[in-house]
Amino acid sequence: YLFKDRYGLHKIGRSIDPQKRAKDISQPNYPVDIVCTIKTEDMVALEQSLHGRFAEKRLGGEWFELNENDIEYIKRLAK
Repeated sequence: YLFKDRYGLHKIGRSIDPQKRAKDISQPNYPVDIVCTIKTEDMVALEQSLHGRFAEKRLGGEWFELNENDIEYIKRLAK
């Protein structure tokens, strides 16, 4: 999944239930929105690949400072 927080930061992660995951990490003053989800046979490999591709943009954990081109790249994978 690709989530976006209220500051425009993005979380690249994996979950069997992205809707629940977004709800779990959202807080009243810190909502997290789903940008896109990607169906894949190997979510671990895809997540690792995306984390590697955007490693220089990692802020910590699974949070990244992505630009529009990065976001569009990930969205294309979802199609």
